[in-house]
Amino acid sequence: MNNKEKTILLVDDEAIICQDQAEILKREGYHVITAMSGKAALDELKNGNKIDLILMDIDLGKGMDGTQTAEIILREHDIPLIFLSGHTEMEVIKKTDRITSYGFVVKNTGENVLFTAIKMAFRLYLSHKENLQQAKSIIDSEIRYRRLFESAQDGIFILNADSGKIIDVNPYLSDLIGYTYDELIGKNLWEISPFQDIAENKIKFLKLQKQGYVHYENLPLLNKNGKVINVEFVSNVYMENMSNVIQCNIRDIEKRKKLEDAREVILAGKVTMLRELQHRIKNSLAIIASLINMESNRLPDSDIKESLLKIRNRIDSIANLYSLLNFSHETEKVRLDQYIEKTIGLLFKSYLNGNKKINLETHLDKILMDVDIALPVGLILNELVTNSLKYAFTDDRSGSIRITLENKKNNVIIEVSDDGIGLPSGFTVDDTRGLGMLLIRMLSEQIKGSFKNMSIDNGARFRITFPFKIFE
Repeated sequence: MNNKEKTILLVDDEAIICQDQAEILKREGYHVITAMSGKAALDELKNGNKIDLILMDIDLGKGMDGTQTAEIILREHDIPLIFLSGHTEMEVIKKTDRITSYGFVVKNTGENVLFTAIKMAFRLYLSHKENLQQAKSIIDSEIRYRRLFESAQDGIFILNADSGKIIDVNPYLSDLIGYTYDELIGKNLWEISPFQDIAENKIKFLKLQKQGYVHYENLPLLNKNGKVINVEFVSNVYMENMSNVIQCNIRDIEKRKKLEDAREVILAGKVTMLRELQHRIKNSLAIIASLINMESNRLPDSDIKESLLKIRNRIDSIANLYSLLNFSHETEKVRLDQYIEKTIGLLFKSYLNGNKKINLETHLDKILMDVDIALPVGLILNELVTNSLKYAFTDDRSGSIRITLENKKNNVIIEVSDDGIGLPSGFTVDDTRGLGMLLIRMLSEQIKGSFKNMSIDNGARFRITFPFKIFE
């Protein structure tokens, strides 16, 4: 605010002196309102004029003098006020000190003295307002804090960080642990039985002091009435009024714990139900496979019997997955290497007879795989190994089938190879119209993988590559 924006009320009963002082102040840039009596000064304020500072002559002739007028004004208005007077007697100065702290200027001591006094009064007033605002902010903050402290639905208590004595407790904590405010204030933390597990002696309290922060997720407290309460306990150290205090917050988690326990029961029930469902699916698949066997044994046509055998083996591949899930008590993941070993082992038993000597070689990395990926992989391998067993070793020739499973750069690579008679001339996986190859191509696309046959000198080799997610 510059001088032109500031209004001074000049109160002096001497008209000429009043006019002269007003002109001096106007030249300095102030807006000036004059009053020649105490009553006139009060009227100016009653009229709603904005007054930034009052220059008050002490001797105002008849009626109220300047000190009486000032006392009336300052009872209702917060305005800086400077007394003007030709008197310098100590009793007069003391009288004005009792009324205002913004100054006393002796008349006719010069313009500079007056201007300096006015500027000083404005600075003092601004400082006073800032101090009042700060004090109000502190009080408001303390009131807000106290309201939060008193109404919080968490237990809160404050400790002296040096002695460990409780210096404040909110009502919620008192109700929670069954102790009154007076029973808690002034006690050491380790003297109150609910907190003996937190700080049962001074050594633990020193640890709390040193760490500055302690958090217990699920802490059982024994309240005064012997009831166990499950709580979450958090404490931290901070500075308050130039000394360290420890604030401890205690949240009753009984309801939350009951909900969590109920959720655990529900989840366990769902897992049990899912495992039972897996077991029933496995049994149902076994029944279907048995029906196919029974039907196949009654049919004379070898081609139909072969088709039924393929169908049964595909069903067995699916059943093997559910068997592993049931054995491992898992619902979402399976060891892919174990699944491959089990599936291929059953295929060998199904197709080989005493006259054929075909070795199985496996080199399988241990990989935990999502069930939704493992199932199509098992069906793919079922088709590839079936083709090798049926077509690669004709005329009772012997040989080997090799299966590898590798984890390379976030990809699964599976190769199935044999040292049999090899693939027909011009063979490509894309042009082959047999159901087996069609299934392999479809299932490879389903797992976002690729399928191709590799060029080798003797026999056949196929590779499947697909991305996968590793379970932690």
